[in-house]
Amino acid sequence: GIALSNCYKSNTMSYVQRIFAYACPNVFLGYLVLAGCTLVFLSSAPGQSFFLGLYTDRLIEEFGVSRATMSTIFASAFVCSSVMIQVTGKIVDRYGPTRAIGFALIPYVCGMILTCTATSPAAVSVGFIITRILGPDGVDFAAKVIINRWFRRTRGRVMSVASMALAVEILMAGGFDRMSDVIGWRVATAIICCMTAGFILVGLT
Repeated sequence: GIALSNCYKSNTMSYVQRIFAYACPNVFLGYLVLAGCTLVFLSSAPGQSFFLGLYTDRLIEEFGVSRATMSTIFASAFVCSSVMIQVTGKIVDRYGPTRAIGFALIPYVCGMILTCTATSPAAVSVGFIITRILGPDGVDFAAKVIINRWFRRTRGRVMSVASMALAVEILMAGGFDRMSDVIGWRVATAIICCMTAGFILVGLT
């Protein structure tokens, strides 16, 4: 029911995967990969629409912009991401999904840093664009490709398990909203940025 892709033989395993395979030789390594990919799914939360929407009122208050301006900022992020996902697909095909996630890590974090340090709506817009492109349409997309390579006949069930990460992402959004009220949206964004980087780094191991 489960097939291991030929591209994940022992000579391409990470150190953690080698330890897992040695310690649990009768357990399919794909389950460890699934856990790692689920963490990567969580890292895409800052780029999700329900997460970005939490900035609306705070940015209006911070910069004194209209809701029409905020709508333009959100629209630009989603339009750019819909175009750039075509590029993401080519990068995944050429370099592999794991490397694609690694490539995205630093610029993804930089996008969130740009957002939390923004001094103008234009800077926020660029931060949103980077976060959206490299989050849901970047690392999340690549993680799904990894799962599809490791599982075959149980792919649907495995993806349904991984999709439960969405519920955790919504909880993260709620936590961010609460933190923003208490310590400010800039500090809250910085905390989420650190959590996101941690999820990706652990997931890649």
